Amino acid sequence: MFAKELQLNNQKILDIGTGAGFPGIVIKILFPQTQVYLIEANNKKINFLKLVIKELNLKNIIPVNQRAEIFSVQHKEEFDIVISRAMAPLNVLLEVGVQALKVNGTFICLKAKNVGVEILDLNGKESDIALKLVVEQKLFVDNIGERVNLFFNKIKPTNSIYPRQYSQIKKKPLGK
Repeated sequence: MFAKELQLNNQKILDIGTGAGFPGIVIKILFPQTQVYLIEANNKKINFLKLVIKELNLKNIIPVNQRAEIFSVQHKEEFDIVISRAMAPLNVLLEVGVQALKVNGTFICLKAKNVGVEILDLNGKESDIALKLVVEQKLFVDNIGERVNLFFNKIKPTNSIYPRQYSQIKKKPLGK
């Protein structure tokens, strides 16, 4: 449903904390011309993703067993879209993934209805990492309930001090 807000043609997409491959694998199936990277720190989940990719004969989809904040720095400003569902609170998620996003790219956070608290916890600090919230898409999905998709645009390069070490991010998340 978030695809209504974006053109998904030939973009390079990073799915952070992909778990079992949602939404990354679904994006790849629906938009085969995209290039998708699936980032997951759990090696067992990566092995599962490799099996699914092979069984579905998907091309140009790369599972990577690495922490998002490390991958983000190593692949600075390479991705048109960074997306994540249920990986972490906004004030953690945005910081760990922002470096991988190109300037003028879109960071999509798929969240539950209680995301208002997470937005308040940001305390406007998303601007410190060069992001601006531009769309808050509210949806009601049968059998799931209310969902909220947040679209942040990267307005300039992010300061190289971000992301901080994960232990620092957890101790003092963005906005706190």
